[in-house]
Amino acid sequence: MPPELVEMLRAEKRDAIVRLKLAPEQIEAARPIIRKSMQQRWEIVLRYKDAPRNLITLTKVQRELRAVNKAAEVGLEDIFTPGQMEEYREILKGLRDKAIAEYKRRATEG
Repeated sequence: MPPELVEMLRAEKRDAIVRLKLAPEQIEAARPIIRKSMQQRWEIVLRYKDAPRNLITLTKVQRELRAVNKAAEVGLEDIFTPGQMEEYREILKGLRDKAIAEYKRRATEG
């Protein structure tokens, strides 16, 4: 991953830990699930990086990302409280909204 993306993800992680009010045990238990989902998301980004920036590609990316997110949620439901899961979903929605806005911005540039 590019260094600037790694740093952005670290900042997002710190913010998420604070927002979710995670106990140290929860952080340790969630780490492999979140790491796996981040790796899968990155693989999706790489797979579509040279694809045409259009609605068809965006739909494919969204579908694949939803599947990754759902798999992560299933694993995290045993670790997070219901309130934490709700906040986790809000965090993901915010990240997704940012990513879509950036994707659309780049599509209009290219």
